Amino acid sequence: MLQAHIQQERVHHAYLFTGPPGVGRRTLALRFAQALLCKQPPQPGTMCRQCRSCRYVEATLDTQESLHPDVFVVRPAARAMGLQVDQVREVRQFLTLSPQMSPYRVAVLVGFDRATPAAANALLKTLEEPSERGLLLLTAASSETVLPTVASRCEQVPLRPMDTAALAQALARRFRLEEDRALQVASWAAGRPGYALRLAQDAEAYQRHHRWVTDIPRLLAASRRERFAYAHTLVQTLPRHALDEPLMVWAAFWRDVLHVALDHPLPLFHPGQKRLLDFLALRVPLHQVYDLLHTLHRAMEQLRRYVTPRLLFEGVLLAWPRVRPMLS
Repeated sequence: MLQAHIQQERVHHAYLFTGPPGVGRRTLALRFAQALLCKQPPQPGTMCRQCRSCRYVEATLDTQESLHPDVFVVRPAARAMGLQVDQVREVRQFLTLSPQMSPYRVAVLVGFDRATPAAANALLKTLEEPSERGLLLLTAASSETVLPTVASRCEQVPLRPMDTAALAQALARRFRLEEDRALQVASWAAGRPGYALRLAQDAEAYQRHHRWVTDIPRLLAASRRERFAYAHTLVQTLPRHALDEPLMVWAAFWRDVLHVALDHPLPLFHPGQKRLLDFLALRVPLHQVYDLLHTLHRAMEQLRRYVTPRLLFEGVLLAWPRVRPMLS
């Protein structure tokens, strides 16, 4: 679809890329910008990856920082609640200027579902009166998490997770991972290629995910005070934009509990925890598992609003049952 827009010269002034974190929203947005700005495309809608423009965008993909003079990448600051109105004003100013080396100026707003109400409203003027050579690329969890007046003015590009087995095969080929390790990473990532790549390449990210899973038995047996201490440490050590990661890990885990309880045929996200999943499927009532999943998904939505992260995590962990798994 995106290639066709370039080939037919009907590029929209704004696009909204939606899907779960780690599915590839930002990557696809920047690849689209790369194809749009390429100096010598092999064919319209593709990129050579060799010209100066392509190399600048390629470096942006790797470093998280915008190195192309006509590409502006904006994301929430580490401890900020979300995109701020001053950042949106910078975007507006950037798009009013003439391109330096390309036919367009492209602004990529990462995590726009976390924009403050003032920032979202500030972007409306740009959407309503787009500049001739300015392009907006927004990423968000879903169109429902974005101000309706913003979402309705964007061409929407929904992304969905990959098949776990196909993702595992791709990881094994690219990183020469053993079959079991590739399947574990793909399962943990819940079919999200971006998150799977991070787990495969970043030992620290892999260890964090592993810790959030292996801490579950201890948290289930922990007292209220111990759960509060865990929530405090988690919030202190993770940047604001990464706080949804443990919530997603735990949601995938409790989804596994639900599927074991229902004997569902879908593959598990955490097959290595099968004994614990079996134990909890027998000990935790089905309605409580549903409530826990609802609490976790609501917490992920609330993180995009003005909430205190420590209180949010305390509420999540207090909702968990107190049981002492006997897995030895």
